[in-house]
Amino acid sequence: MLKKEIPINLIWLPRLLIIAYTLFISLFALDTMAGSAPMHQKAGGLAMHLIPSLILLITLLVYWKNPLHSGMVFIALGVVFTVWFNTNRDIGIFCMISLPLILAGTLFIACFLASRKKASGNRLSG
Repeated sequence: MLKKEIPINLIWLPRLLIIAYTLFISLFALDTMAGSAPMHQKAGGLAMHLIPSLILLITLLVYWKNPLHSGMVFIALGVVFTVWFNTNRDIGIFCMISLPLILAGTLFIACFLASRKKASGNRLSG
């Protein structure tokens, strides 16, 4: 699906962005370990707060080899995160929480379009 002629940066950049973003939002889950609650309640809270990270990783793994679908799904997740977490109320929060997903989705679609352009160019020349 991905052609070797596509710049390696365009292939890996959206994937690495999603991995880095997942690690970033996973850090927010660590605040559940503070406080005086019993350890089993802290562990349950940690698991609940890691659900968005798990969704992102599963989505990335499922659509790893299909950049068009990856792009559409991550843009949709960016919109869902905007609505669910109300990130549209503050531009800084929007840039930290929703924008990386939309940017990664856009990069995935750019990767798809570049591979399609290369494939059509190869058909015309050969």
